[in-house]
Amino acid sequence: MTVTHTRKCDRPFKLQGKLIRNGKYWVSKVIYGIHDHEMVEMLLRHPCANKLKPNEYFMVVDIIKSIVKLLSILVTLKENNEENVTILKQVYYVRYANKKSLK
Repeated sequence: MTVTHTRKCDRPFKLQGKLIRNGKYWVSKVIYGIHDHEMVEMLLRHPCANKLKPNEYFMVVDIIKSIVKLLSILVTLKENNEENVTILKQVYYVRYANKKSLK
């Protein structure tokens, strides 16, 4: 197996983040270190951005109990919050974690 990319660059660095404007935006500043790529404008598809908020998580669990298609659940999440960048994989994970906890 050949690894063509990684999220880790094996270089130490430290970031400082600050939440501004009513909790809608983050400002980050590199305190120490060297990084091997430019910062992105949006964290789309990044694991920390895709994470469901607790209220969304429980909403997904409740909808899953009603035997609804997972794609429909994702559409519902995005209709309730326009800034939601959750992907279908996260909804699958919630279903998996819910089944595992029931066992």
